[in-house]
Amino acid sequence: MKNGTRIFILSIFIAIWICKPIPYETLAYRIHQREEILSKVLAVAQGGGQGENSNSFVSNVLDLKNKKRISLSFHRRLEQHFPDCNERMAYQQRQEKFYESAMRKKREIKKLRIQEIPNLYSKEELDAISYFQGTGFYIKHQNPKVKSNIFDTRQSFLLKMHDPISRENFLNSFNRRNN
Repeated sequence: MKNGTRIFILSIFIAIWICKPIPYETLAYRIHQREEILSKVLAVAQGGGQGENSNSFVSNVLDLKNKKRISLSFHRRLEQHFPDCNERMAYQQRQEKFYESAMRKKREIKKLRIQEIPNLYSKEELDAISYFQGTGFYIKHQNPKVKSNIFDTRQSFLLKMHDPISRENFLNSFNRRNN
């Protein structure tokens, strides 16, 4: 009898625990976390950090380097429709192959629980990692203040195109090359 009562009371507590609503403070904290992550993602795309991601949760994000607002809806339109030069796209595709190879090696290293040593990667793989993380040689070429060039990732290139003068200059040179 006592065990039956204990089980009944325990099941009621579990049901209440599972069905309880999420407090507003927790939701606000999650929203704040998403905004922080999104601002870090845009900082990564400008050079520095790791990885890329997109989130439609916030309409505007503070650009950490330039201290200005970037419209995410405009950025998405640029991603979908803005032209890109063939040389830059070819360079990025070549780097993607080496980057994928490096990430496979990194997963294997983690599986084997070996300490990560740069000597385990080829020179091209290390270069590709630097390219996508915006570090080393690429940090100055992916800076938003520098004119668009072959060493930009697609995201750093698009962030440069938020500036109307840079966008106009690029479109003029793009049209000259393709006509």
